[in-house]
Amino acid sequence: MGRICLLFIGALLMANCSYLLYGQSPIDSLNARLQQQLTEAERYKTELDLIDQLLFADPNRAGRFIDSIAVRHLAATEDHVKIRFMINKSVYLRMKGDRDSSRAVIKEALRMAEVNKDSLFWMARVNYVMGTIADDESDIDTAIEYHLIALRYAEAIDNKRLIATVNSGIGRAYLFIAEYDKAKEYYKIAIDIKEELGERDVQLARYLTNISNCYDAQGDYQTSLEYLDRAIELHENLKNTVNAITSYNNKAYTLYLMKDYGAAEKTILRGKFLSDSLDIDSERMYTYSTYAEILFAQGKTEQAKELMEISTQISTRYKDYYLAQYNLDLLYNLYYEQGDYKTALDYYKQRAVVLDSVYNVRSRSQIEKLSLEYETEKKNREIDFLSKEGELTSLQLKKSNQLQLAFGV
Repeated sequence: MGRICLLFIGALLMANCSYLLYGQSPIDSLNARLQQQLTEAERYKTELDLIDQLLFADPNRAGRFIDSIAVRHLAATEDHVKIRFMINKSVYLRMKGDRDSSRAVIKEALRMAEVNKDSLFWMARVNYVMGTIADDESDIDTAIEYHLIALRYAEAIDNKRLIATVNSGIGRAYLFIAEYDKAKEYYKIAIDIKEELGERDVQLARYLTNISNCYDAQGDYQTSLEYLDRAIELHENLKNTVNAITSYNNKAYTLYLMKDYGAAEKTILRGKFLSDSLDIDSERMYTYSTYAEILFAQGKTEQAKELMEISTQISTRYKDYYLAQYNLDLLYNLYYEQGDYKTALDYYKQRAVVLDSVYNVRSRSQIEKLSLEYETEKKNREIDFLSKEGELTSLQLKKSNQLQLAFGV
């Protein structure tokens, strides 16, 4: 898999110290609301809305807030409160890189969602999160399977926002396996839905950032920059502190591919500043890897090696094996070309360990595959009963079935 497929993964922030203030207005508004007299239902909703905002603006603060309200939310009488809380907690744990805990929490949410009166909505959301966890672990087949389940639920209730979200997840999976035209197709579906709804929000900015990777991979750098500039403009207009690091990272790499190293370095430094300032390793590993390549291209080898080694350590810890493998390939080749064969051999051995880890992830997914297929078939039968006329429209089925055939589900 190429370097371009690695750039879009993280979730992320802005570019200069003043940008750390972005997103504070809605947070302050929600905090102020929590000081008012609220009904129990209003307080739950406001707290969950605040978590949503904090996950985009300050993940560490979101984690502290989640811990402070966990006991009360998990004791709530309304299942939808507990399900939404667990989804948010799972997303936070995933951002921390604790995917085992993230998966455990989202599986509990799945159990509750199956019997909730709004089951289709929550099943779509939960399966989408499960797909993103598998995606983060480089287990693309399993990610696709979960996204397909989520797509069928979202289509069954005709929830446009969820349909856009899940299509973006499918686009991400196609991007991972270098099916760039198909990835663009699904990202464009997501973008078109958001624009049709008039929602110029963080999600739209994320889709614009992600689709740029497809154009980079196909050598259409100008179109890539156009999408990235649109995404960055949205982040700035929204005063959002999360997701912009990815946009800066991707723009820097596009400029690097265009051999405009000065502009590339200036751009990546903005993302690096935020990933360092907010201490988000899941973003730092991508920023450092991109910055290292830009430095290598300018002959700044020692600084580049240091950044690449840090990125490799973090990506291995986070089980982002594709990024780790990519970094180790570069380090191996660099030391080999410099005649430092001992160090090159060390990196070659590390690469072999990472490749074993990728194999183990794929093997584990095969062990779980029969159970997932059984659940998929069972849920598909439930959708047949719950949709308006006992079945999805032929167009909706065609969308999902084409994906199932493409991946042999």
